[in-house]
Amino acid sequence: MNHFNHQFQEVYQTHIDQLDSQNWPKDLSISAPLLMNVFESYVRMEKKILFVGQETHGWGRMHDYASVQELQTRYANFDLGKQADYGDGKPFR
Repeated sequence: MNHFNHQFQEVYQTHIDQLDSQNWPKDLSISAPLLMNVFESYVRMEKKILFVGQETHGWGRMHDYASVQELQTRYANFDLGKQADYGDGKPFR
């Protein structure tokens, strides 16, 4: 794992722990956060541009994930939506 992702995990874990410590109602289904994962190709780029935010078309709920690393892996596997099927008959990006 690259240095950036390790730093993100430390920050994310602090906030996830704070969320977990709350007494949320049992029937409240909290959406899982979109936790960034920095791709190795980005790390190697000379000039970096970062765009934050993307439509995931469903990211699951907090209780679906056991760890910050799982959420980062889900982001990495999403691959910026390159294989997303939006159900509109258009080809993948």
